[in-house]
Amino acid sequence: MRGFTADVLNAKRCGDITDVAVGPAWLYPATVIGICSRRVTGWSVADHTRTSPVTDAINRVAQGS
Repeated sequence: MRGFTADVLNAKRCGDITDVAVGPAWLYPATVIGICSRRVTGWSVADHTRTSPVTDAINRVAQGS
């Protein structure tokens, strides 16, 4: 079941990582979005799709930045 609704802030979050061509190179932004507010609450950018961009984005949520 997909639960993409929430009535309380910070109760649910979702994340995504995607690829963006920048000249001859690629960048991979990872985001964490609050389901209730629909705002980005954490983000990170890397030059690879390994685990670290995702965990960095999650850690930014935990740090509140």
